[in-house]
Amino acid sequence: MATPILPSATGASIHVGFASTPPPGDYRFVRLHESGRAEIREVLTVNGPGPWLTYEGVVSVPPATARAILRTADPTHVTNAPPPLLGAPCVLGLASGTGVVWQGCADGALARRVLADVPRLTPAALGIPCTTAVCEVRLVRSTPARPHERYGRIVQDIVISASGAFSCATASPDRHETPNVLRVVRGRVRAADAGALFNWLAASIDGSARPPVGDDGLAASGVVARGPGGVWTRVATPQATSTSIRWARIATRLPPACRLEPADVVK
Repeated sequence: MATPILPSATGASIHVGFASTPPPGDYRFVRLHESGRAEIREVLTVNGPGPWLTYEGVVSVPPATARAILRTADPTHVTNAPPPLLGAPCVLGLASGTGVVWQGCADGALARRVLADVPRLTPAALGIPCTTAVCEVRLVRSTPARPHERYGRIVQDIVISASGAFSCATASPDRHETPNVLRVVRGRVRAADAGALFNWLAASIDGSARPPVGDDGLAASGVVARGPGGVWTRVATPQATSTSIRWARIATRLPPACRLEPADVVK
């Protein structure tokens, strides 16, 4: 169940994202290296008071994909491309193996290609056909959001899919760091174990009995789940307690970011 070894940051790279991040909106930034290493930052901005929510992490893409992108990325090509639309992603910078060779905001088409080829850190649409009541489960530890705020102070955000894919996001233990900046570790349970493990985890969650009110779980600690409709809904406390206890047992075989302390199990 270990996460894969990620390639190092070597050789040329391209940095794509947004020139500005006006709220509300979701913004992705990717620095893709020719080795296939992709350093990602995803920012969920909100209107009003309270902190935004940022996920940071590293994933790998096929080196051939990264090299193909970088072969088309040179300052002349990028700056001669049609200008990006206002508020659209763009190429923010290019670098050689020794340093920055260009910075700006240009070539929206190339930026969209990079964002399409690099997987998201935050939970996206269901990655497999969903034919059962529950296809993804999410466990969140956070303080309750104050009135008029979108998020509380989030400590941990764990998602696992029926496919066996999982992501575990945790806040830095450094209290001086900006709140709600979470570091993400992604991985996949062995295919032979994925189905049985997920069914055991979600056994106490009755999808048909859950209220149809959307709740992604980020406003307060708890367990949420989603099925064919793709809408997160909160799991009642007794079922959430059972689910988090089962997750705590599963997580002993996963990276440290996925583990729950006994006091963190939903009561």
